[in-house]
Amino acid sequence: MKAKKSVAMLISAIIATVYFIYMIYSVYIVAAVDPLAGALAGAMVLPHMLFMGLGLIFAWVGFGANKRWGAITAGIMFSVGLLFLLFGNWYWIIPALVLAFVAAAQIKKNLAAVAAE
Repeated sequence: MKAKKSVAMLISAIIATVYFIYMIYSVYIVAAVDPLAGALAGAMVLPHMLFMGLGLIFAWVGFGANKRWGAITAGIMFSVGLLFLLFGNWYWIIPALVLAFVAAAQIKKNLAAVAAE
């Protein structure tokens, strides 16, 4: 029997995807209004975007392949991305971060139940 996929990992990946699109859109809008301000905003937000983007990739890998290491790595990348947060959008990251670690526990439990059968 196949292990069930984690709903928490799916929700975490969806939240992270929506936030990443919002982040890119925000920098694009600032750059459209004032190119110098857009370049400055892009440079300031780049480390945060990098770690959130990596976390997003690992979140989808963790969900798609049902791998615990993907969920844990996504949670770690979201945590590091939170450290580079220079503005008040923490309310997007905290749920994705918590759900990634909850999903890692769920995946471990689901894989153990399948192995026991």
